Amino acid sequence: MAMITLAELVPLAFCIQTDDLFDFKTFQSSFGDHVVLREKDAELSEFLLQAKRELNSTMQQIKFLEGYKLVLVRNLDKIMSLVQSRYSNIDKPTIDRILTSCKQLIKKVLVAENFQKIQELEPTFKKEVLLKVYSLFSQSLK
Repeated sequence: MAMITLAELVPLAFCIQTDDLFDFKTFQSSFGDHVVLREKDAELSEFLLQAKRELNSTMQQIKFLEGYKLVLVRNLDKIMSLVQSRYSNIDKPTIDRILTSCKQLIKKVLVAENFQKIQELEPTFKKEVLLKVYSLFSQSLK
C-alpha cells in the first residue's frame, strides 16, 4: 500500500476548504462556536460574539463580503495552479474544464453583491471543480 503524502493532498484539501467557504450559511451559523461554546474563552468569546452578530445582521455583514470574496478568489486561483502543475500528465481536457470553471467562478465571485449570490455558486463549484479534482487525485494514486 502506497503512502499518501501531505503534498499530494493539497489540491484536494484546497477544494474541500473552498467548498466549505461557498456554503456561507454553515460558515455564518457555526462561526466561532468551538471557542465560544466549548472552550468558553472569555477573552476571545467577546470578540467572536460581536463578529457573529455582525455576520448575522444583513446590514452589517456586507463589511465582510469583500474580504470573503478575496479569500475565495485566492483559493480558486491556487486550485488552478495546483491542478495544472500536479495533474497535467493525467487528463488535459479535464484540467482545461476545471481551469475554465474556476475562471468563471472567479468572475461571478468578484461581482457578487451579497453572500447569497456566493452561496448559489456552491453546487457549480462542487460539480465542476471539487469532484473533478477528486477524480484526478484518485487517478494520480493509481
